[in-house]
Amino acid sequence: MKNPNFPNRTFTQDPRDDLSGMDVARKALILSRLLGRRVNLDSLKIESLYPEEMGPNMMSLEDFLSSGLLLLDNDIQERVQKAALDGKVLRYVCVIEGSRCIGRIAAVCHLTRYSAE
Repeated sequence: MKNPNFPNRTFTQDPRDDLSGMDVARKALILSRLLGRRVNLDSLKIESLYPEEMGPNMMSLEDFLSSGLLLLDNDIQERVQKAALDGKVLRYVCVIEGSRCIGRIAAVCHLTRYSAE
């Protein structure tokens, strides 16, 4: 599939798969279980980098690539600039706490600010 904003590039999957935070959450879930923690995907709080109205059930991939990404750029750019003013960078991380987390929030997956060094 061609991206109208980048005509020389093609996408083999929907970029919302990565922007939703689910990839990071799944990896954190696997690592948690390897460490012996009883965690399920429902116990993770995940920050998506796009709003629900841009989700796959609400917006086509073509519309997301042609206009949705441009709308997201402003918000992300603002967050990047605010972090840079403090000498920080943004990273998408998942922090897992506790060992028996069934039925409550076990982890938070979100953009956070880290030292740029």
